[in-house]
Amino acid sequence: MNALGIIRALGREGVPVFQVYHSRDTIASASRYARFLLSPHPENQPDEFLRFLLGKVPDKQTPGVLIPTSDMMALFLARYGEQLTEHFRFVLPDSRLIEKFASKEGFDELALQHDFPVPQTFVPKSIQDVEEISRKLDYPCIIKPFYSHKWRDPRIVERYGWIKVLQINNEKELREHYAYLAQVDPRVVIQEYIHGDDASNFSLHIYISRTGEKVITFVGQKIRVAPIHYGVGACVRSVREPEMEELGKNFLLKVGYRGMAVINFKKDPIRKKIYGIELNPRFSLWNYLDYASGINFAYLYYLDSLGFPLPDVPEYQENVKWISIEKDLSALFSYRKEGAITFREWLRSYQGKKAFAEFAMDDPLPFVKWIGKMSWIVLSGGSRRIFKKFFCR
Repeated sequence: MNALGIIRALGREGVPVFQVYHSRDTIASASRYARFLLSPHPENQPDEFLRFLLGKVPDKQTPGVLIPTSDMMALFLARYGEQLTEHFRFVLPDSRLIEKFASKEGFDELALQHDFPVPQTFVPKSIQDVEEISRKLDYPCIIKPFYSHKWRDPRIVERYGWIKVLQINNEKELREHYAYLAQVDPRVVIQEYIHGDDASNFSLHIYISRTGEKVITFVGQKIRVAPIHYGVGACVRSVREPEMEELGKNFLLKVGYRGMAVINFKKDPIRKKIYGIELNPRFSLWNYLDYASGINFAYLYYLDSLGFPLPDVPEYQENVKWISIEKDLSALFSYRKEGAITFREWLRSYQGKKAFAEFAMDDPLPFVKWIGKMSWIVLSGGSRRIFKKFFCR
């Protein structure tokens, strides 16, 4: 969905777009605004992926613009950027900054250096480290991946679903979950628990131009997430949060950041404090909300990459909603199971201006492909798999 929002935002400006991905199992590949290119895997086959990109230069005279839509791709550009700059353009911070921000440990280290508020954090690398850390913790606490994309491993998805965070309630749970997660990557992030419900989560989308002269900000508040409590945005709305904008802007300018970034914040209602939870050096999952609210970050990135002056950006519209039909249906069932929302309240939340992740009137085929994927689940697995997909994650 990261890619689909960017594809539509650029395509409607008349920009030719190519989606490069290592699997056809993405609804963005059906968009009328982009041509799909099946590629090698950028993490598992980085040299092959580099050769693939260099072999797909559309015009030897005109450079292409590369837009990373995942941490994995941001890391690839950081490591192979010099070999790509003859034929491609992109706006990214120094490669060492990307390496820092792509890991939760690196983000925490920089945050502490620059007085940016973050929760207490530990990064164990072995079960022995976990044993020592467990005695210093207050419970509950949370575990997050060191690199976000590592938790897309089938072993983790099979047991936990598509999660970003696990809540841990005691020492026994900490040891048990770490032992399983360490099979994929022994490096994890253990953090103190920040109070607040799902609507206490916000994301700052911020673009800093190549010269550092222009800083454009946007804030979204998560109304619902999937899986609930520790998942990704399922229903998000545009809001104003001047304190978050100022915190994020000052922090990124201090470290010399350039390009697109997403900083996730959480408001703790007990401590009356805002915490920075993580930073991603790329566009967010729900970047299309920015476009629907009046800021086309993808087009600004495109213009800045090619050295064109950036236009003045208008104030964005508040209370515009971005909704992923798939994720919000999953969230609805789980929230109702907890008694946190009624079906009528859920329907009422769809009032007002909104944009859907899967559906657009002028670009319907991604939605058709999504319907096909959902139908395949029904036909191949029946009600049991539907129940598991929508109720158990």
